[in-house]
Amino acid sequence: MYSNIKYRYINFFLIICNILLLNYIFGYYPVRIDLTADQRYTLHETTKTVLQNTEGHVIVDVYLSGDLPAGFRRLQNSIRETLTEFRTHTSANIEYRFNDPAAIADEKERNATMMQLAQKGLQPTNIYHTKDGKQTEKLIFPGALITCRGKQTPIHFLKGSEGASPQEILNQSVEGVEYELINAIKIVTTRYKLRIAIAADHGEPKNAELNDLYMTLKDRYMIERINISETANIKAYDLLIIIRPTLSYQDADKLKLDQYIMNGGKIIFFLDQAILHNKNLSNEGTMITPAQHNLEDLLFKLGVRANQDLIQDIQCGAIPLVVGSMGNSAQTRLMPWPYHVIHNNYGKHATVRNMGAVLCKYASTLDTVKATNVTKTPLIYTSSYAQKIQLPYKVSLEDAKKNLETDMKGGKNYITAYLLEGRFKSLYNNRLSQYVMDSIKYLNESKHTRIMVFSDADYVINEVSTDEQQAFPLGYDRYIRKKFANIDLIQNIVNYMLDDKNMLTVRNKQIVLRTLDKKKITAERAKWQIINTVVPLLLLFAFGIIKYYLRVHKYAQYTP
Repeated sequence: MYSNIKYRYINFFLIICNILLLNYIFGYYPVRIDLTADQRYTLHETTKTVLQNTEGHVIVDVYLSGDLPAGFRRLQNSIRETLTEFRTHTSANIEYRFNDPAAIADEKERNATMMQLAQKGLQPTNIYHTKDGKQTEKLIFPGALITCRGKQTPIHFLKGSEGASPQEILNQSVEGVEYELINAIKIVTTRYKLRIAIAADHGEPKNAELNDLYMTLKDRYMIERINISETANIKAYDLLIIIRPTLSYQDADKLKLDQYIMNGGKIIFFLDQAILHNKNLSNEGTMITPAQHNLEDLLFKLGVRANQDLIQDIQCGAIPLVVGSMGNSAQTRLMPWPYHVIHNNYGKHATVRNMGAVLCKYASTLDTVKATNVTKTPLIYTSSYAQKIQLPYKVSLEDAKKNLETDMKGGKNYITAYLLEGRFKSLYNNRLSQYVMDSIKYLNESKHTRIMVFSDADYVINEVSTDEQQAFPLGYDRYIRKKFANIDLIQNIVNYMLDDKNMLTVRNKQIVLRTLDKKKITAERAKWQIINTVVPLLLLFAFGIIKYYLRVHKYAQYTP
């Protein structure tokens, strides 16, 4: 009897020791098993690779904290869980802190802190939620500041498709947490900057019109404006961006572009196929004519055709228009302007996944043509209520008075942006002398590379005041006073074009939004209440009876 008791104590002691030992081992070598169907707690392999190569002390200040509605608490928990998971896959010291600016007691200090966050790039959001029967309003900052080695970058977590419900936007934001965090960490920890060239010698926009483009990319890349005609070696640049050329490219410059691509160079074309000759619109009308950049044959060889047309879309912005007068005062109203197209219809590529709406002006359509070994991926579509008009065409303020719902038939989604990937053929095959080919080390076929073509340049051009003293934010419509997601678009496409680790594939994570069926809840409420209350009691009662009979059976053996 004594030996049995001693044996039990030894077993109990060994079990405790094993538990403590396993706990110690897993503290250094954690093991996690993700049993969710959508693998929401599993990091992407690209994320793990970046984390393994990350060094230094990374500080993540998250400003989504405090008393939040359920949806924002879910987003907050996702951020915390992702950062915790990051720590287990990197040798870097990742320190994260959750702060609530609204919790600062001193009003003056609280306002100063919020102002500083806005100046650093974190935009506040007003939320309304019901608590204890009362609706409350709160200003929150759904973002974070990432700091490492003196470099700092802001990130925004609250992102989603235009027109989606608040619940869907929050779900899309949760899907994007991993990408936003790892992308920001890569920005602040990368020491070498890739080089981007922006063409400047074929009538491209002035620097003031590209102000937001520079500000968006300068922290991560080295940006230079170059004259293609005067630059001997454009191959030194990792990416070339051509924005709204208004002067014709001659063969000498097109040959440079052609061979830049053949050597693996990447180009993003932002073309204005429809040229508005006078921005001061009138009732008499203003002509829109086809562009004269002379790049059609190069684009055709790459696999895309930029059409000479103009898109009208019912999903559009607005312009102020005088609609009458009252006494001596003119009465002005905002009227729909179908040439300022608002895009919210995207392809399935990671660069435009969960993207908010973007704004463009006087866009044209794109088509693809045959090009072997080239994959063509559409990125941006019009709405199904769009139509195209052949150029030249006269637009006037009278167009704003039309009833778009009855006048525009639509029925087709036109494409305004394409991604081309593969091995491209040279435009100049069998067109050059042997001497020229030898002197430039001519290549007839490219390495695997990427090209993007957009049928409008206003995706990346910010408006400038008439006196050129003020540059408006990129994607901002000063008439309807709304800022669109053009900055997110340029960040995503440039990151993808220059990303050798395919980080944007992290954005492909999908978390299924499993909403409850409210009608089914109402119809089956009583049944599930009974199951949840009675069944556990029955199981407990059955367990007690079984245990009682087992004990009776066990001790009946020792009865004389």
